[in-house]
Amino acid sequence: MVAGCASLAMACASAEVTPTSASDQTAPSERHAIVLDRPQPKGSHARVRGEFEHYLNVKGKHMGWVLLNESDQFHAVYEADQTLLDVGLESRPESIRFDLRSLHVVTGSPAASYTLGQRRSRTLTGGLGTAGTLSAGQSFRLGFEGGKVTLVPISGMLSDTERAVLVHPYGLSRELTKVPEVVLFFGTEERQYVGAKWKGDGRFARRAFTKMGLDFVPKNIRVEGTLDERTRVGPLDCLAISGTVHATGGRWLAASQGFETLSATVDLRYRGTFPTNIELPAVDEATDLTIDTTIRKMEPTGPVDAVLRLEMHSRRELLTFS
Repeated sequence: MVAGCASLAMACASAEVTPTSASDQTAPSERHAIVLDRPQPKGSHARVRGEFEHYLNVKGKHMGWVLLNESDQFHAVYEADQTLLDVGLESRPESIRFDLRSLHVVTGSPAASYTLGQRRSRTLTGGLGTAGTLSAGQSFRLGFEGGKVTLVPISGMLSDTERAVLVHPYGLSRELTKVPEVVLFFGTEERQYVGAKWKGDGRFARRAFTKMGLDFVPKNIRVEGTLDERTRVGPLDCLAISGTVHATGGRWLAASQGFETLSATVDLRYRGTFPTNIELPAVDEATDLTIDTTIRKMEPTGPVDAVLRLEMHSRRELLTFS
């Protein structure tokens, strides 16, 4: 790591990483490089705090009558020391060690009054299924085996539920993403001024949604990035960047036999804070994804509809870095 990067990294490690309230009133004529891809060198260390959440609701309807209404969710909050053990091509992470300082996991079926606005505060109190807390000293390694993300305990024991939550595609597995979605969706080679908006390439979003089993016509996908402000986080000069993806008119690629897709929409919202020193990682990132779909099968007694809502949330904060 170059000397300038090392000095800033040590400053970040010794300071509490907290954004200041005042943003830089930069003139619109001052343009900034938008560098979202920040691969780190082998051996780099960070202390991180994060959360990720998965919520699924399925309703079955027949001739307007609700025959089924089931929900399932999990929510995990963690703080860990993270060490990059090995990197592959283009410095992409291949193996990462996590030394957990804390982990709280809640799984189960939420209460009837469970709503999006209440969910994160309610799950932290427990009582919505099974909950478990791990003490300091639990360590494990995330890596690839046969193209799949694997979790190998180093010290301590993880329950099957905790292992499943940690390797979930919207969980810690995102740390091993070859090219982060945010880079493909919202990256731009043009320098931008504070307040500027730019269009992303919907083809990348379409590929990502196809991997999830949904297909969209490119013209029905809108991708937009925004440079919200220039700010400071502890000793670091940073750019706050956000992005949205909205897709409509999709269809399931592998719908059950006899079912047709009536509607499918995807909404993704992203926000991140990136140091202007491009050799440093993002200090804060959050993603919210919502998928709404309805499929129908015609029966002799009338149409049967399955209505699905999937919500996923993730956030990662960088506490120290070296």
